[in-house]
Amino acid sequence: MTHPATRLVNVLLGVDETANSLFGGKPKETVSGTVGRALMLPYPPIWAKASRWIIDGVFGPGHCARNAADEIAARQRAGE
Repeated sequence: MTHPATRLVNVLLGVDETANSLFGGKPKETVSGTVGRALMLPYPPIWAKASRWIIDGVFGPGHCARNAADEIAARQRAGE
């Protein structure tokens, strides 16, 4: 049996991925990753800038950018 803290993290990650899917994000990716990728666009949308301010404020500077980079790398490793 897994540690309760591990289960909690897994549940929260599932909620994050579900929320991302509900808002049109890619499957198996998080809201933070979607925001981070949107910020890589030549003209980032205002919703991404506002979301980054909130998300990075809670989880620390660069959180969205790191998640986007990690998720892009995971997709490349998976051959997607």
